[in-house]
Amino acid sequence: MSLVSIDPTDLKSRHKRLLEDIAKLQKEADELGSFIRNLERFTGKPPDKGRSGKKKKTPRPAGTPSTFEMVDMILAGAEKDGRGALTSRELMDEIRAKYWPGVQNGQILPSIFGFKGKRLNRTGDKWSRIKK
Repeated sequence: MSLVSIDPTDLKSRHKRLLEDIAKLQKEADELGSFIRNLERFTGKPPDKGRSGKKKKTPRPAGTPSTFEMVDMILAGAEKDGRGALTSRELMDEIRAKYWPGVQNGQILPSIFGFKGKRLNRTGDKWSRIKK
């Protein structure tokens, strides 16, 4: 009967090479992450994500109301239901359900934040219409 001989030195050597490879890959990933952040900062937009496997932006369907009109109608409905104010998440869920399936937060939320204080109120984390 033969026993397989395992040399601990070989295992330690393999372990060391794997740790070195991991360190090199981590350094490369960190550098790439830094490059992407700088690219986004200097171009003002994230790089094209079509090849990365992330969701592509869903185009606005024809006949969709303006962003403010969608938000205003949703908040008016919330007022009628007695809710009065909604979080950004609730607004986005309503927009997806009623007007624009598949819309990503980044396609609309920056505009909504632009309405803050001018066309909409924001108290805490909730949005409401400015009372006239």
